Amino acid sequence: MIEGTKKQEVGFVEQKLYVGLFEGEVVALNPTAEEFKKLTGWTPSENSRQFDYTGTSNDGNPSIRLDFWIREKKERLTDDNKPYHNKFRLAFWIEAKDRENREGTLTQYINDVGTCSWAESPERLPQWFTSRKYRVARPGEEKLYNFLRIWLGKLDTRDADTHLDLNWKPLINGDVSEIRDQIGGEYCRNVLALATIEVGENREGRMVNFQRVYDTVLMPYQLKFFNTEDYKDTNVVARIATKSDRLSPFERFVVDVNDERYGCKQVFTLKPIEEYDPEKPEHRSIVSTDEVRMQESNGISESNADY
Repeated sequence: MIEGTKKQEVGFVEQKLYVGLFEGEVVALNPTAEEFKKLTGWTPSENSRQFDYTGTSNDGNPSIRLDFWIREKKERLTDDNKPYHNKFRLAFWIEAKDRENREGTLTQYINDVGTCSWAESPERLPQWFTSRKYRVARPGEEKLYNFLRIWLGKLDTRDADTHLDLNWKPLINGDVSEIRDQIGGEYCRNVLALATIEVGENREGRMVNFQRVYDTVLMPYQLKFFNTEDYKDTNVVARIATKSDRLSPFERFVVDVNDERYGCKQVFTLKPIEEYDPEKPEHRSIVSTDEVRMQESNGISESNADY
């Protein structure tokens, strides 16, 4: 016997991907499934683990993922001329343990305005750093606080009464209200973010492209600097790197993102944001794929489901 309810057909629509620098504003942090649907227009699957923000690291330590959603300032039009703004996810991972270098000879410390320094012991820390309260940093905090210092840039971190040190116990247990309360607040401002493409396997084992955002941001006004030279050119990057400790934040970003060992391992360009085209030489990845990122029209986008 063959009978039953006919399965609903699932349609597929193309999800556009982008690479390059864009100005945007933070509009959400660790959204619930309902908030995610309102934010993106996508309905997550019932068994999605996307909203399990807390967990355990590979070393068995408590950890948390912080998903900041950044809305592109530029307004775009759909194929039927309806206005919309792209939204990109920027993720940070924090682990509950002390951060040391690989050799175990140095410990990272962080002060109460989110600035970090490395030393063999507290006695070896520079005086400018110890002039404020400080503690041992945790893995992931340096990148997170660097982001917070840019995003909450109207907060005067030079003032002795200023503090930028998140309440740890609620945070590691998944309570992000202390950060979320700052969205749209008096200290926040737009950021200059870098959209990237990561090539990898999806849950079915197919090679596909995932939309990502690099974990370092800049001030929006710095976008104009990227119009002067090709900052992916190895000769240009090498010339900037010779300035060593005299690098501006913009120049430090250029050197770091291009670093062969620790820099960005995804597809990126240091130009204003544009639609990703795998046929462009500057958009090509080491791992080639002609597959187009797709999302189910009634389900969660793979780029937001697979972490």
